[in-house]
Amino acid sequence: MGENFYTDPITGPFYFGDVLEVMTWASTPTGVKGIGAQGRIDPTYDLGRTSGTPEQVVTATSFNAGGRSTRPSAIIAPSSQASSWALIGDSNSVIPDRTYMSIGFRSRKLPHILNGKHGLSTGDLAGRWWEFQLGEQLLYCDSVYSALLTNDHGAGVAGMQDRLLTVWAKARAAGVTRWVQATKTPSHAVKEGGGTSGSPEPTTSINAWLRDGAPVIDGAAAPTGTTDPDAVRATVITWDFEVIPGDPAHPVGDGWIGDTTYVLETELGSSTWKPEYDANDVNHYYDAAHAAQGEVLVEHLRLMGF
Repeated sequence: MGENFYTDPITGPFYFGDVLEVMTWASTPTGVKGIGAQGRIDPTYDLGRTSGTPEQVVTATSFNAGGRSTRPSAIIAPSSQASSWALIGDSNSVIPDRTYMSIGFRSRKLPHILNGKHGLSTGDLAGRWWEFQLGEQLLYCDSVYSALLTNDHGAGVAGMQDRLLTVWAKARAAGVTRWVQATKTPSHAVKEGGGTSGSPEPTTSINAWLRDGAPVIDGAAAPTGTTDPDAVRATVITWDFEVIPGDPAHPVGDGWIGDTTYVLETELGSSTWKPEYDANDVNHYYDAAHAAQGEVLVEHLRLMGF
């Protein structure tokens, strides 16, 4: 079951502008009951499986003694910043040494908690995994940045829209000041020699909707490009750093939709990986791509005043 760990005070002195980073992990000897260390473990719980009970770690039958499992860390201290952030993602957020979210928020010196899990999807947050993945962080954070959607691919466009709207509504009900939603990573690749893997859809369509401000009418997703006067849209930061103001009545509230994935595509809206960024499985990408995205996120945060 969940357990809190407390460190001794981390001694200073600390000065204005200093950045303090704390990373936590767990490792356990083979065969010993542990806390879900990454490695060879019970597939009903970790390594991307979210079909088990989120509140309870299933005891593993074998562990990788060198394995580690990063988990959220809450830093409770005075801050001069006007916002504090819970960053949520999937394997693309926990595998790289420097995920683009970390690059962006570190560069802007914003207090944040990076939280992620292999295989996590927006659909999981729409269900029972909300409290397990975000509940504790929201005790200390007023804003959320979401890099999810990679693992929502199978839900189709309508399914992803429903999941996003459910999660955004949950966030508002939980008192989240702003939810920032990244666009979806590419899902199609052209391989060396001309072969392909994956498919541009439904990524192309869901990103088109997001880039249009995720129009909503009466709480339901509206068609991309709708001119219905009842449609409300979120604020959007476009690929060329234009800020298109939205309506505060949109489910993301004072948040926005940031187009961070165009730098990964062969051309805007193609949903096809640049060959140099594709890690050969359609879902994951190299550190160089995170670095490129990180530069984009730094500018997004700056444009929004953070």
